Amino acid sequence: MQIFSMTKSFVVAASFALFTGAADAATVEVSKQASNTHGPYGNKAMTITDDQAGSIRASVGAFALKAPVLGDFIAFCLDIDDRLRLSSKYDVTEDSTGFVPYSNTTALSLARKSWVQKLYDTAYSMLDLTTDADSVGFQLALWEVVFEGDDTIVAGAFDAASGDFRASGYSAGVTRANQLLAGINGSVAQPYKLTFLESSDSRGNPQYSQNLVTASPIPLPAAGFLLIGALGGLATLGRRKNRKSG
Repeated sequence: MQIFSMTKSFVVAASFALFTGAADAATVEVSKQASNTHGPYGNKAMTITDDQAGSIRASVGAFALKAPVLGDFIAFCLDIDDRLRLSSKYDVTEDSTGFVPYSNTTALSLARKSWVQKLYDTAYSMLDLTTDADSVGFQLALWEVVFEGDDTIVAGAFDAASGDFRASGYSAGVTRANQLLAGINGSVAQPYKLTFLESSDSRGNPQYSQNLVTASPIPLPAAGFLLIGALGGLATLGRRKNRKSG
């Protein structure tokens, strides 16, 4: 499990909650944590192909970024039409019901946003982003659910190696992406709150840098902890009764 990934993301959410409310954008200057945009996280150079955008060479994997108020955070790209150019300004918006991200380019529909949410909830907490396969695989899986054709979404047959969106050049990353996509309709491993970063730099026409997403774990409500404690107490009591009856 990627422990420090979750911890850093939680700090992002806590800081942002103090800074602005849901669906209210705050503008921040985003930059790299280190000389390499990927920092300590796995990455590979790959060929990415989209039927509309064509083929490009890209460095695929999690980004290690920082910004005022947000602090250090992990981000992934939801945009293959532009390069990541840092430092630059971003409008940062915490997700809310009905919010459609990215007005500076093709909007991320509510249906596509729900797939991104499902991918985080079912897979992200179990990743080790310091490994190439997990870091690359999760990024490819995100691109697949955002850019694959509607017919594939209806069929539920995501495949990062073929279709309207496809990737090649690092087979372990593609394999990992398809493993994550295969479980996208499974049980929630850890719920996450999504935060979207939309490029808003004045140098853009219409945008200057890639649009991004980051996420923070949603803690179990206090009532949930009480329920778990109560269930644990009942289990203990049951074991005591069984010992007495034996």
